[in-house]
Amino acid sequence: MPTIRNDLRKGDYRDAFDRYLEPGRYRYTLTASGGGKVAFKVREHTRQGEGKRIRKWKILIEPKSRISGGSELDGEFLVHEDKLFRDSEPAETTRTQFIFTRKAFSAGVDYEIDYDKIN
Repeated sequence: MPTIRNDLRKGDYRDAFDRYLEPGRYRYTLTASGGGKVAFKVREHTRQGEGKRIRKWKILIEPKSRISGGSELDGEFLVHEDKLFRDSEPAETTRTQFIFTRKAFSAGVDYEIDYDKIN
């Protein structure tokens, strides 16, 4: 099961991790420790079109959730197919971004997220 583990302390208020995931449904468990709170959301980057007409979108696939240190959050998100060009075969993976934030001047927090494809 893939894991992302890090902390947000002192002047560090945002982390973003790109992963290239196969399309499908994923289940995750986010845990936080320390005195602070961590906010979490997932978005995907998708492209469609051809030639100079390629359009790029950032689509929120898991709305922002916030948890306090000592808490755990379970959830699911759906990664869509990324079509590189109109009427072409979809790409094998979609660029997916996990974003973690904390409020300015709030207590630091450690976080860990485990995620895995369920179908």
